[in-house]
Amino acid sequence: MRTTVWVLCLGLSGLMACELEQPCDEYTAYMCDCHDGDPLYPSCEELEATYADADLTVQDECILALEAQQEADAQLGIECGSTTSTTSASTTSTTTTM
Repeated sequence: MRTTVWVLCLGLSGLMACELEQPCDEYTAYMCDCHDGDPLYPSCEELEATYADADLTVQDECILALEAQQEADAQLGIECGSTTSTTSASTTSTTTTM
């Protein structure tokens, strides 16, 4: 019985780990959403190829790169993703008002 519970716990934790988004996926998505086509940054294809199946060390680097890029964008007044949320909220408010 104890062995069965142990195996179930390991199996469930493995499934949850597979479902979590990886930091390099988050970094790539952010860069593709906010800076795709900007000649100062790598293309989405380059980022996806670079960070596909990244190991743990590279995942840690992606966390730092994402935080640094978001901070730089904030200082430059670049708002990535907030426009969509604002538009959705505005549309919802308009729909609700009518």
